[in-house]
Amino acid sequence: MKRINLYNVVKSAEIEAQVVEVLRSGQLGSGDIVKKFELNFAEYNGSEHSIACSDMTSAIELIFKVIGIGAGDEVLASPFACLSTNSAIVTSGAKAIWVDNSENSPFLDLEDIANKITERTKALIVYHLAGYICNIEKIAQLCKQRKIILIEDCNNALGSTYRNIKVGNFGDFSVYSFYPNRYLHTIEGGMIVCSNIDYVQKAIRLRKFGIDFSTFRDFDGEINKNSDVQVISNSKVLNNVNATVGLVQLEQLDQKLSKVRENFIKLKHQIKSIKEIIITESHKDSEPVPWVMLLELENRDSFLSYLKICGVQVSKIHCRNDVYSGFGESNNIALPNLDAYEKRLIGIPCGWWLSNDDISYVSNCIKNFFK
Repeated sequence: MKRINLYNVVKSAEIEAQVVEVLRSGQLGSGDIVKKFELNFAEYNGSEHSIACSDMTSAIELIFKVIGIGAGDEVLASPFACLSTNSAIVTSGAKAIWVDNSENSPFLDLEDIANKITERTKALIVYHLAGYICNIEKIAQLCKQRKIILIEDCNNALGSTYRNIKVGNFGDFSVYSFYPNRYLHTIEGGMIVCSNIDYVQKAIRLRKFGIDFSTFRDFDGEINKNSDVQVISNSKVLNNVNATVGLVQLEQLDQKLSKVRENFIKLKHQIKSIKEIIITESHKDSEPVPWVMLLELENRDSFLSYLKICGVQVSKIHCRNDVYSGFGESNNIALPNLDAYEKRLIGIPCGWWLSNDDISYVSNCIKNFFK
């Protein structure tokens, strides 16, 4: 039986060779390779500044620390997201306020966002679900008007664009995940994108204990006791080995993402006539690079079981975070549109690793189910 993976991990002989070279150099901690990765990523993404971190959750925690989010503050977010995103709200001492979707949509409802902003609201996290892009401009305008920080969660959306601008460039901050099953990985890691230089400089200090490295050492290379650490933080840095893994992949990233788009179009064409299925669409002004293809259908669970029996790995994508008691009273908010949407949702593979035969096999399995 064929096995079609929903996710895959980028690996190559070139990655192995470059990693071995770094290991032999002995320069393993955060250094020049990390800086090069940050610069190259910012250039690729059309962004002003990039700050590499040890993982995406640490990156969000760092953002919260930079803008002073803590006890008594509220952060708006969707519960239908990775726990790696929303856990940072709790670990920073703030309270998650869950926002509903628009009706029959994977995207946050603008009116519900507006209605849930209070004097305690400090930020909104917009998750680009599976690389699908909402009307991010309207959300950015609302956040600017209401004076709250907008954080784009791009952990599945690297390379996706809105009006020819790469996502991650519409908010005050954006975050990316380099977890192994992302289209670009660093084994583990994350990236912050930000255009505000004051925020960037503060984040760089807080990323490693609050140290100002421009004054941290004296002329003899010893720690300068006169270099004050005003705000104590912990370490969230990426290391040179992980950064090397990401740097090599950046060079071939566009080719892989083009293959994803190509596979998505082929699969969509082959199953679009099936009346029982709705293929989720991104905003009309966007060009997504879907992490998976999102489908909606009424008998989702039996469909999911059937495809897995056929060897096609599929998924409900997320477990809603509002089921977890660790979020406290946040889990009591009614979200009727999300309730309806997530019960019908399934993600199917469309990644760069799929051949034309794989795409045909997936589409034939789907057609056979409805026969």
